[in-house]
Amino acid sequence: MKYLIMNLPVRFTMLYLLFSASYIFITDNLLTQLSLTSEKITEIQTYKGWGFVPLSGLIIYLILKELTSNTRKQIEQIKKKRICHGFDDKKT
Repeated sequence: MKYLIMNLPVRFTMLYLLFSASYIFITDNLLTQLSLTSEKITEIQTYKGWGFVPLSGLIIYLILKELTSNTRKQIEQIKKKRICHGFDDKKT
């Protein structure tokens, strides 16, 4: 159980890094394929950055929601097993 909880930050960080790198790579590639002035590219880069903030916030929320949901389920399973084996945490 301790391993699962300690692993959450690593899993979250890896997912976030993957998302961030993909977003930057894909959107930069799309921009280079367009015939735009450097001023227009700078403007779009600004919008891209502002778009990244709420999008990454949503991704962070969804990842954390899923990870905490899985952790709660695992904790409940462990509690049920302990009760079935006579280790009722409420008695102590």
